[in-house]
Amino acid sequence: MDDVLRRADEYATAPVGGNVASGDASAVLNNPNITLCSACRQDLIDGIIDQRVIDFLAWAGQRGQVAISVLKTGHSQFVAGTNRVSNHWEGRAADLYAIDGEEVTPSCASCRAFAEAVEALGDGRPTEMGVPWADMVGAGGWNVFSDRGHQDHLHVGWPGTP
Repeated sequence: MDDVLRRADEYATAPVGGNVASGDASAVLNNPNITLCSACRQDLIDGIIDQRVIDFLAWAGQRGQVAISVLKTGHSQFVAGTNRVSNHWEGRAADLYAIDGEEVTPSCASCRAFAEAVEALGDGRPTEMGVPWADMVGAGGWNVFSDRGHQDHLHVGWPGTP
């Protein structure tokens, strides 16, 4: 743990292709704009989170404040109601429960603006995003979905092979 924290002081995020910053776990762990649950923090320390998720969190933390409720640990193996393995289970997803100090709800304007900024990303954009706004479903020709399970957070995820 001390090594991770020491290294955090040595690392910074830098822009790469597209609009998503390349980050490392220690930079995410020590970004004051990123609130992580204890299991999320441990997932990052343990090195079980996909680099694309880390890069996304680095980008999000540069944009403003974000709070993460789950990465891998604590999420079910399967997508609710299916036999499809969840991207969380593989360390390839994140759930954001607050943006810029506001909890994600259908009426949160800053949360919606964040989701729209994610939608506008080029390279590095997640391949799936769960939102509480039904009118965003199918927008931009990519996998944006809304259901009862995504009314209080934003879900972002990536497929198995980068």
